[in-house]
Amino acid sequence: MSSLNSKSHSLRELGWKDENQLLYNNSILALRELLMSREQGGEGGRITKSSSKIHLTRDGLKYYFVEVTDDTGSLYLIEAYGEDAIELHEESMKTGEGSSDDSS
Repeated sequence: MSSLNSKSHSLRELGWKDENQLLYNNSILALRELLMSREQGGEGGRITKSSSKIHLTRDGLKYYFVEVTDDTGSLYLIEAYGEDAIELHEESMKTGEGSSDDSS
């Protein structure tokens, strides 16, 4: 994973050995930031994989994910559970980008 602009609100950057992870308080903020940086001429992202539906975990939680790849080839996985899963699904459908993968 690569890092985004750490000045964004609701963002915390964590570093491990050879990778950086960014944690957002909200999956929609993460998706919007990745997609907007591309619109502003930066190395932004596009949705490269997502599920066409919201899944249920074994515990009965709603789950949804979106994979975003930026222009440098860095991959970002945005996951959401519960009501956030519904919101992330709706937001990703609004963009009209990406491919669908029902295998997860």
